[in-house]
Amino acid sequence: MVALLIATSDLLSVHAFKNVFLRLRPCHEPALNGLVHIVNNKCGGDYGFYSSHASNHFAIATFLLFFLGKRLRYFTVLILFWATLISYSRIYLGVHYPGDVLAGAMAGILLGIFYAKIYDLVKKRFLPSIS
Repeated sequence: MVALLIATSDLLSVHAFKNVFLRLRPCHEPALNGLVHIVNNKCGGDYGFYSSHASNHFAIATFLLFFLGKRLRYFTVLILFWATLISYSRIYLGVHYPGDVLAGAMAGILLGIFYAKIYDLVKKRFLPSIS
């Protein structure tokens, strides 16, 4: 289910958003040339709305929170910190604007909730003894 979640998150961000909105990443934006700190000359593809990293990591975090959030002490804080740190790194590296990361995080949260609900339905339907 997690693999399907990540595939959906990643494909959605690229094919339904980046390739539709065609907004240049900060590191590719000519008006920002010389102002953006680029690490190891890596910038990624031309377009950046919205962040696949933010979407993928928040999707995983949200999905896992549904099942482990109440069982493991500090899990919620740690998994959300992890997803936020990964997302912030995209801004720091100059490959996304803050809005790209926020939109990606929101998309990931919604996908995580959606897949958690689907997983719950499938589990109840086909594995009622585990519920």
